[in-house]
Amino acid sequence: MSFTHSTSTNNAVVNAGITICQMSEEDYNNVVRPWTILENWNPGCFDSQIYFSHPEGRFFYVLKKLNEIVAALLGYAYNSNHATVGCYIVKPGERGRGYGKQLWDCVLNSLCTRYHNVRLYSVPALIAAYQKEGFILENSSIQHWQRVNGSPIAPFHSPNIQVATHQELLAICEYDQSIFPAQRHSLLKALLNLPESSVIYSRAPHSGLINGFGAIRLCEEGYRIGPLYADSPSIARELICKLLSSRRPDNMVFMDSHNYNQHAAKLLTNHFHFTHTKEKDCFPMYRGAPLPMTHNAHKHYGEMALDLGY
Repeated sequence: MSFTHSTSTNNAVVNAGITICQMSEEDYNNVVRPWTILENWNPGCFDSQIYFSHPEGRFFYVLKKLNEIVAALLGYAYNSNHATVGCYIVKPGERGRGYGKQLWDCVLNSLCTRYHNVRLYSVPALIAAYQKEGFILENSSIQHWQRVNGSPIAPFHSPNIQVATHQELLAICEYDQSIFPAQRHSLLKALLNLPESSVIYSRAPHSGLINGFGAIRLCEEGYRIGPLYADSPSIARELICKLLSSRRPDNMVFMDSHNYNQHAAKLLTNHFHFTHTKEKDCFPMYRGAPLPMTHNAHKHYGEMALDLGY
């Protein structure tokens, strides 16, 4: 089965009743997202507005059997060096029939021929399967944290922390790119426009330069904090405090953080009473050339969405 990625056509592959097509936002919201809810992936309620914010670099595909979607895979290329895959899922009742593998082979081969590094986040049970596909396990993990019925957070006020607007977007993007290994302007712009979400930032009191930012958004269950970047644990603490105080204390709040930043774990447990749900941890894997994802690792406190390596 051949495959040619194109941004100008929907039908990519047609073979004996099997069609691989570009995924539309409607496909994601009406078909794929409900599958992820059944799998307890807890997607953001408005994440499609982030995912589909920019067509360039998007490898979002579904496999249809007789015009019915039975498998989905999301890939995103940030630049010529860095692409990710995620949200790899097959419709319940259609699993074990090779539909996911057909879609995987087509999309992954297309990504790997174009980009030097392709990354994903794996649950423990699938690490061996991805290793057979040529992926290498990194020496780190993404820890999953949750806060359930935590004690109330007092309203937090600091002259250094403000709600972000589009006026600060460029400066936030520049700070983001000093930590994340690619430019994410379109994604962060979409996050600013997201309903039921908040994006805040911190400025150094003397220089006025941004020294941290964070976001919280509504998910199928509770809220998720991320991304969250900060120059120091004290700034990260202020940002988390501000984000939590903007929501009711009975709201469940989730956060994913890299284990290589031990300050994140200490903050979440000691100051905000988060619990580490180890069974939901994920593990970064890559295929191709290694990518230095730990640039300014001490500033990296929270991921936005593991679906696309955000």
